[in-house]
Amino acid sequence: VLPVMALDDVVRDVRGGMIHNYPVVKIGTQYWMRDNLEASLDMSGAEIPRLAAVTENVAGCLKSVTGNYFYMAATALSPDLLPVRWNLPNWEDWDILKAYLKEDASLLKSGTWLPMKSEEIVQPANNLSGFNGLPVGMYVGTFQSDYEGKYLSYWTVNDTNVEIDAKVFYLNSGLNTVEKSNTSVNTKAFAIRCIRK
Repeated sequence: VLPVMALDDVVRDVRGGMIHNYPVVKIGTQYWMRDNLEASLDMSGAEIPRLAAVTENVAGCLKSVTGNYFYMAATALSPDLLPVRWNLPNWEDWDILKAYLKEDASLLKSGTWLPMKSEEIVQPANNLSGFNGLPVGMYVGTFQSDYEGKYLSYWTVNDTNVEIDAKVFYLNSGLNTVEKSNTSVNTKAFAIRCIRK
């Protein structure tokens, strides 16, 4: 009898001698990273410029005091940012996910979500899909903590798969649906969730 060791399906991301393991979750026919990208180096090992605030037309990343990473659009599109064979999702990818989950955003949400306003009701977060969508928020200028606990937004590419779309994937605490939100590409920084295609 040969011993067998079962390993979780993970993406082993090696950059500049540092290793980060991202668990993989299969939802319907799709494979997603279960966690947001947390890269401070590109695939060559070069440091991604760390920004203190969203700066228009400047590439780089921001890190919140709680350790969440947010990327400028130019950085999100860099060919050296994502692990090999992993991509930014487009709206077709998000629509497949939404259809499989019958538009129920609670299946994507995890962690503690806070009300948008004190009188609003927080919608459920049960993460039954395993997607692990934490309410990390976003960066607008120097502000991130105002959005943490209430929002989750991901960069999304358009149909060409080479440009950022004018709308981002968007969840908030007061809705149990997956939304598209307009964005000004150069004035905000969002998290990244990768899909394997």
